Amino acid sequence: MAVALAAAVSAVAALRGALSFTLPSAAGLSLRGAERSVAERGAFKLPEAPSSTGASSLAVGALAMAAVAAAARRQRSSGIAMRAVSEIAQIKLLCTGGKATPAPPVGPAIGSYGLNIAMFVKEFNALTSDKVGDVCPCIVHVFSDKSFSIELKTPPTAALLHKAVGADKGAGKPGTEIIGKIDMAKLEEISRIKLPDLNVE
Repeated sequence: MAVALAAAVSAVAALRGALSFTLPSAAGLSLRGAERSVAERGAFKLPEAPSSTGASSLAVGALAMAAVAAAARRQRSSGIAMRAVSEIAQIKLLCTGGKATPAPPVGPAIGSYGLNIAMFVKEFNALTSDKVGDVCPCIVHVFSDKSFSIELKTPPTAALLHKAVGADKGAGKPGTEIIGKIDMAKLEEISRIKLPDLNVE
């Protein structure tokens, strides 16, 4: 853009030179000596036709100014497009890593915002390919242009405890029935997994 502006300035300077003319002195404008003044001095010197160099400068200047205007329009339209896309919703889902399907609850939740369900399933399964079978909570950020991004969260603490003791679900009689035991090392491992989602150091 700077080069185009410089070319435009050069063209304007060339145009001013091509259109310059000379006026007679004040003495030559008297009524009595008008004829003599015209004969001796020349009243006005009309501008000569622009040289080929001047014409080329004018053409380059016009092209440069057009390029500057086009660049400004592109920049304005780009800024408007960037401002137009915004987040309109967040969807919280609890899916199995690497095994998400379009079936409920995924399909209805994603489809209600007009998102591509098949694209979500494919992207989620790719992101959780190393967590196959684990419960993987996620937040789907929905944007106004019907695009989305997936934010993965850590598995629920209960799911991590069940996995540690080899149980599919919790006790049927909480407080009296015990489904398993873990040592302190396993507890520390689970706490480190949950650390990114906790407000502690």
